[in-house]
Amino acid sequence: MINEELPSLGANATDGYHMRSAELNELAFSTLRAFGDPWTDFGQFPLFDAWRQLNNDDNLFAEIRDEIHLQVHLDDANRDHGNHNYDAVDCRSLRNGRAYAGHDLFVHYADLNKISRSSLEVRLRAKFGDRGVAGCRLLLSAMEAQQRLDFWGRVTRPQATELLELSNLFNGGRWSNLTADGMLDQRLINYLAANLDDVARIHWRQFEKLTATYFLRRGMHVQLGPGSNDDGVDIRIWPIAGNCEGPPLMIVQCKRQRQKVSKVVVKALWADVCAENAQVGLLVTSSSASPGAEHTIAARGYGIEIADGAAVYRWIRELRAPGSGVTAL
Repeated sequence: MINEELPSLGANATDGYHMRSAELNELAFSTLRAFGDPWTDFGQFPLFDAWRQLNNDDNLFAEIRDEIHLQVHLDDANRDHGNHNYDAVDCRSLRNGRAYAGHDLFVHYADLNKISRSSLEVRLRAKFGDRGVAGCRLLLSAMEAQQRLDFWGRVTRPQATELLELSNLFNGGRWSNLTADGMLDQRLINYLAANLDDVARIHWRQFEKLTATYFLRRGMHVQLGPGSNDDGVDIRIWPIAGNCEGPPLMIVQCKRQRQKVSKVVVKALWADVCAENAQVGLLVTSSSASPGAEHTIAARGYGIEIADGAAVYRWIRELRAPGSGVTAL
């Protein structure tokens, strides 16, 4: 933490705080985690977490680490020598550096996206079976997370082309936070994944866009209503992206509110489903349906499904940085 008990810097010195490098790393990590950065899933010390998981399996961590160390140097040697395949003698010479493998800065800062993972996994599968391959993927993800979280490291992150005001999530931001493909900005989704209690506070329009984004990511064609004067239809959904011919598959009504949704809402939703000849209605809410609403759906046989607050939380976790990070581990 910030150290405020420091000797005076002198009358001419600029006032400020002294902070050790480890403290700055901790501050950076806490900030990233608060905003839902996917690389914080391993914790502040990803390699330690991987070691803890793998060391329960016959010291598998050291074995896999040594093989990664070997592969990084083999790949580098092959690039420098015209893709010449090193023979067993070359491999043995690199294996002699086992004690060095845990402190090799060349490997520590290597571009892990360029590593020959197939060759690495073949060797580990031959030695340890499927658990060796699974452990390798775990450790490589931990190493990549370590690189991204190291405030003093050489690995850089891609930078957004423009800043995004977090307040837009709560005041609507003039409804401008849809990306070019119609999705809610991923940074806002990541923030919500780390701060689920804030879902009930976001602007109602952002809640609609969050719902639309979920179905867009599932490969459906989504038509988001204008937000006002929409006759109660927030979202129309067709099953195939790019195809909105015929009646919609689903009519969606979004209710971002703390109180339970009343039966009046489900009656209105069913009227819209029938009017547009849709197959089903979906009520998406940050709370839940009232007992009266649930009874009305069951008693009258309405084709209405309910996605309550717990379901929305699951959606957000699924939407969080898909295809990147270590969220699957």
